[in-house]
Amino acid sequence: MDKYGVFVPRLVTKKEYFSPGHRACIGCGEALAVRLACKALGNNVIVANATGCMEIVSSQIPYTSWGVPWIHTLFENTAAVASGIEAALKVMIRKGRRESMLSEWSKIITAHPSGKK
Repeated sequence: MDKYGVFVPRLVTKKEYFSPGHRACIGCGEALAVRLACKALGNNVIVANATGCMEIVSSQIPYTSWGVPWIHTLFENTAAVASGIEAALKVMIRKGRRESMLSEWSKIITAHPSGKK
């Protein structure tokens, strides 16, 4: 492991995109999974959240635990909403109103090719 020279905790951001203060049960595995998935995905993501437990505990009016854009959808049409979001982002990229993810990732990789800062 010494030959890789990567200390994994340094790779994980300290920024929280799913904030504490939600109303999930103590030790809720789903809330932990959402928190870690949000950390892995970063802030350049849009969450399509189907009606369910996480919807109820994370978005009590007028507060929200989401630190990224999210949309509440019905259970049966979440895939259709996600594909609509994707289509809209593709149009925005084509019109030059938004940069593509690949170009953003390439900037990060070329800035820090070894993962060290």
